Amino acid sequence: MYDMCVIKIDDRFKPFSHTFGQRCMIPKSNWGIEAYPREIRFFFEEKSISLELDLSAPIKEFTLQLDLEKDVVRVFGRAKEGYFHFEIFHEGKKIVTTLKRGHSIPYSFAGKKGVLERHQFLEIETERAFEDYQLERLSLGVTKKLDWEMVIRRGELKEILPILFFLGQKVDSDLSDSSFSIDSIQSFIKAHFDFMLVPKRSVEKRIGTTEKDLPEHIKFSAILYKCYEHIRSFFLKEEKGAVFIFPNLPKEFIYGKLVGLKTSKAIIDIEWTKRRVRKVRVVATGSGVLEIKWPKDIDSFRLKNRPHEKGKMVSSSDDIILSPGQIYYLDKFQK
Repeated sequence: MYDMCVIKIDDRFKPFSHTFGQRCMIPKSNWGIEAYPREIRFFFEEKSISLELDLSAPIKEFTLQLDLEKDVVRVFGRAKEGYFHFEIFHEGKKIVTTLKRGHSIPYSFAGKKGVLERHQFLEIETERAFEDYQLERLSLGVTKKLDWEMVIRRGELKEILPILFFLGQKVDSDLSDSSFSIDSIQSFIKAHFDFMLVPKRSVEKRIGTTEKDLPEHIKFSAILYKCYEHIRSFFLKEEKGAVFIFPNLPKEFIYGKLVGLKTSKAIIDIEWTKRRVRKVRVVATGSGVLEIKWPKDIDSFRLKNRPHEKGKMVSSSDDIILSPGQIYYLDKFQK
């Protein structure tokens, strides 16, 4: 039986583009790619390596897809020679490119020539391996296809922020530098991102923005991670042992879900509708007292230790006494 108390996000973050020369980051790395039918260029800051492909026009159905669910970038389409499908991912300390489907393709890569066969690997050495950990997920109630040219044309934060929130956790945060601030996330994205959420330091002044260039020492990973932290601050803040729910919730975020929010004492899931908290699930990661500071429109709520028990109504000023591993279900929020 489906547990109605579980807060689940069904969104699948797989933005894509049919535009030649589109760029995206490679998940779990600090590298990105620029994709054309006859060339895939890999870049890390100022470093660049090209994979040149002997494919013949006409090129049809060309697609670059950033699959943030499986942490892979796909480049596929149909050339005169037939269908081709590349997958690019970061594994250990290597960026790996493989021909997932298609006929053998002559190539030139990092000064070497050869014929790329199906399931053969081409590799680029990287600086660091990425450590896996539980990721936080955000949904703001938008279910449109993530055709990136249409996403940019619509320009809706409700559509862009969940992707940036997820992507910002898939970089090497050890390389992050917090010596810059974000005042307006909308203005910052417009000024400091190109293509499919690829960061940049310099700002195009002709677009009419007050944003300033970022110092050269700021890495792309820092820009992405800083955006993740800024977006997170809309929904949760932890200060002096207390957890604040919706400290800066933007007025346009009427509906949404957040799953896996990590705090010092618990993992918290939140669902809201019409800007009001509807359900909260708390998984205790340790023992002690969890103090939650709720929005002003909440005076009381129901607290349950099991999904289908009756539970009890408690005051919003009451703390939750945690036992390690215990799950707490909160609903029926009232003014």
